[in-house]
Amino acid sequence: MLVGGCSDRDKEQAGVVGTVRGFLGGAVADEPRAALVAKDILSAGGSAADAAVALYFTLGATLPSTASLGGGGVCLVYDTKLNRTEMLDFASRAPAGGGPIGLPMGPRGMFLLHSRHGKLRWEQLVGNAEAIARFGRPVSRALAADLLAGQGILQRDPELRRTFLKPDGTTYREGEVLVQHDLSTLLSAIRARGSGELYSGPLAQRFVESAVAQGATITIEDMRAAVVAWRPAVAVRHDDIALLVTSPPAVSGLVEGQIWGAAAPRWRRASPEERPHLLAQAGLRAWLDRSRWLAPDMTTAVAPPELVNDRYLATLMASYRADQRTPSPPRARSEPMPDDAAASGFVTADRDGNAVACTVSSYGLFGAGRMAAGTGVVLARAPDGVSAGPQWLGPVIGTTTSDRRLTLRPDATGRQQVLFAAAASGGAPAASALAGVALRTLVERRTLEEAMDARRLHFEGAPADTVFVEEGVQPRLPGLSERGYQVVPVPVIGRVNAFWCPDGLADEPARCEFRPDRRGFGLSAGGS
Repeated sequence: MLVGGCSDRDKEQAGVVGTVRGFLGGAVADEPRAALVAKDILSAGGSAADAAVALYFTLGATLPSTASLGGGGVCLVYDTKLNRTEMLDFASRAPAGGGPIGLPMGPRGMFLLHSRHGKLRWEQLVGNAEAIARFGRPVSRALAADLLAGQGILQRDPELRRTFLKPDGTTYREGEVLVQHDLSTLLSAIRARGSGELYSGPLAQRFVESAVAQGATITIEDMRAAVVAWRPAVAVRHDDIALLVTSPPAVSGLVEGQIWGAAAPRWRRASPEERPHLLAQAGLRAWLDRSRWLAPDMTTAVAPPELVNDRYLATLMASYRADQRTPSPPRARSEPMPDDAAASGFVTADRDGNAVACTVSSYGLFGAGRMAAGTGVVLARAPDGVSAGPQWLGPVIGTTTSDRRLTLRPDATGRQQVLFAAAASGGAPAASALAGVALRTLVERRTLEEAMDARRLHFEGAPADTVFVEEGVQPRLPGLSERGYQVVPVPVIGRVNAFWCPDGLADEPARCEFRPDRRGFGLSAGGS
């Protein structure tokens, strides 16, 4: 009787890869090895937070071009027990003395994430990345593409050149083995003694000295005072769905929330011909509004929830006409909107219904274009509030409220739970890309494959009345030229990694879809 009463979880061995049977959760990342490491952590009984921590450190070794440990980022974390989504802000900041190089916030942010939501031992989460750096792994297609694109950057710095280029000056190609001894030594210290090693003591002093030699003004006091913080997520509501977005300094979340919230009430009843126009108009209004409420220091005098409530969004869309575009007014202030794709987004989910969505960046391909000698860490650019900074970071999580009427199995609880999580990269257009995917899934209820593969557009009214539309083999987006838009084709608009559980992550995990963006070279891993 005792044996018969044991559940499968009673037989599991925490920390042993493969011990979890059935649905274990899933992970989606821009680099395949990182997604597979996250899957192993989930299969060992780890939480979504554990998987995200292991995934991040792995990216530091397998995709340091955009996810270096020298940078930082933001995460949204849904805790099913607390029924709450929070924002973890660990974006790289400038040191007190200014200068071209930002503070390394990623390791400290991941330690805070693990301390609150982790289940497995810290050493296990960092150990995979350490082994990859020490013994080498074949270069992925994602890293090979970045190495080729950044070859000129790598040539200019001796440490980057020594680490990422072969002796003849050529880049590592896909499948060739890359070893990073200095990075493995740093990861070994973080694994054994925690992330605090990078912020105080001998390791911190060595990092500061190496960074200063590269032109940084970072001091040991800056490292010790580097603060990461939990902040409330901002909820944008439509019917019984809440889209949780980030707040300043990750202001892209508010733009995504405004686009989604402004378009959602009309989306389902809009014709296929009207929807591209509707998305363009919602985007225009969100970007124009951003220039009004966003201060140069990435703060806002208006409380973020007020920018996405029903009444405010209805006011933004008051002049909307289904059959014609609204002429773009002059911008409130001139502001360049560069397309900086040098970021990496990933999402994780576990079998208990918890989810994490993160976007990390060093604010440029290979960050500041410099490496701290002896550490293997690619240094981040200091944020400038225009082309480099946390304003382009904006993962989202979509949840359902308790009264949602889903097609659930008879014993389902119907409680609030996660339906959707996504993280995007690609600068300003990434917000349009992510909002479009969220509309097609959460509101239109299309499959994630259809939502991700649909042709994307970006419209912010600069240049006036010019809408950027992806090239491709899909039919052209209808209804734009007819309404007076100037349509300009571009190769890619954003990269989105996401999962979508139409009947809930907790209640119907078998129906969850985990998908990387075909526009990149990522991988999804996990599921049933």
